Amino acid sequence: MAPNLGSSPRVVVRVVQLVGLLASVLAGESWAQSNAGPSTADRDFGTDEIPRIEIALADPADDVTVWGNLRLVVALVAPASSGDIGFTDVCVIVPPRLAMVARRGDKVLDRCAILEATSLDGAIKRKDFEPIEFEPARLNEKRFLDLVSLLSHQSRSEIVTVSATYFPLARKEEQSSIESHLRVRVDSHPLSMFVGALFGSLLAASLLVSVRVAGGAGTNSGSLCDAFRGVAGRCFRGAVVAIIVILLAKTTAELRMPVSIDVHDFYGGVLLGLFGDAVAMAIRRWINNPETDTSQARTQQEQGTTADQGSRSEDAAASQTAR
Repeated sequence: MAPNLGSSPRVVVRVVQLVGLLASVLAGESWAQSNAGPSTADRDFGTDEIPRIEIALADPADDVTVWGNLRLVVALVAPASSGDIGFTDVCVIVPPRLAMVARRGDKVLDRCAILEATSLDGAIKRKDFEPIEFEPARLNEKRFLDLVSLLSHQSRSEIVTVSATYFPLARKEEQSSIESHLRVRVDSHPLSMFVGALFGSLLAASLLVSVRVAGGAGTNSGSLCDAFRGVAGRCFRGAVVAIIVILLAKTTAELRMPVSIDVHDFYGGVLLGLFGDAVAMAIRRWINNPETDTSQARTQQEQGTTADQGSRSEDAAASQTAR
């Protein structure tokens, strides 16, 4: 069957019209861009005369933690060829989830640290501010859910932003804005590891006691009281062991030990707390009856050897019977 080509010229015409329309739109946009005037910053200063903001940690060796302290240095820099420039609304913004605030006396600054207005004129082309200090927010300034989020924080990068408004001193009504960003690695709060250890030991103790109660061991009030005392005891032992392990891990971090444990956050503390009570009971048995544990291990080894010899004898007898 021959193809129907009756509508082919109409389709070709439609395609040509669409291509022509697209070409005209693109040509109009390029003409508008080529004939458009410069932006506000370009009109005021030129492309190579826009000032910039420099931001860095006051001490690059400092470890930054959530709900901790943060010290920053900020500088305004103007190109050598630029004219006299004024700056206002210089603002340093730290993400709210880090629970850090800037203060002036007893007053908490709203959402950012505001620096004083300044100008760069004549031969002065750089302005260095005093180090900006952020401190942990107070407990009465945070909600319970905020504290949970802070303690469960995991190490990640955060962005600190500095913004400013600048203008030519001769034409203050012509204002523009600039921004600068600093990427900071923010670790978890040291307290989160110990809270995690306590929570993990509580989970492990509750699980063991709940299994005991579900098995019928706790059917009266006396047994339930013993169960709750058991939870408290197991939780305390597990938490103590986990805290000791965390402290040893932190104090020996610089040493190259054959075996090392590295705990960074809340979840690492939970993992240690889950097995803390079992480790504590094993240490207790070893301290109270070291000889008994050694004899039991020797007896188990001898029983295993005897079982292996018996299985070999049975295999030999079975082979002889088969022959």
